[in-house]
Amino acid sequence: MLVSLGVVAAIATTTVWRWMRAEPLKPWRLRFWQRSRDPQFLERAKPVLELYAQASALLQQGIWVVCADEKTSIQAREGVDEPRPALPGRLGQVAARYWRRGALNLFAALSVADGKVAGCCCPRKRFSDFQVFVHTVLVPEALRRGVREIRLVLDNGQTHAPKQVERILSIIAGVAADSRAKVW
Repeated sequence: MLVSLGVVAAIATTTVWRWMRAEPLKPWRLRFWQRSRDPQFLERAKPVLELYAQASALLQQGIWVVCADEKTSIQAREGVDEPRPALPGRLGQVAARYWRRGALNLFAALSVADGKVAGCCCPRKRFSDFQVFVHTVLVPEALRRGVREIRLVLDNGQTHAPKQVERILSIIAGVAADSRAKVW
């Protein structure tokens, strides 16, 4: 590429590699991470981490630790505009607008103690869809397992917002009460 751009008349591949090794920027070795900026993060995370660490022992005591969340738009989407290919001096472009073509939302739960995953797909990602997931997947699985208590770990997403989740947990607790189970 340097030759075609007229930067140099000729260049060896080993020279390019030597230059790349000398640079601190190595895009092929890029790693992403996420770090909380909340100074109370460890204090807030501690109860969840303890649940995870004790999940197997808790399950033997009839307490099921479950982590639930959703994965949105898991199927292909069709762009409104055709992507524009990269050209010399211009990056490729992909428009942000798209049509949903059968995209679904996956609601899934991980049983922390044994690594089993259960889920269901819904056409939308709403609190009512999360309720359907809990009633049709989690509660029957809890009854099948014969647990007396479910410790449900959720993030603060809108699908299971704290204000709404209290209501659903009381509903679930009512269903679970029939089987002498308790939901946290």
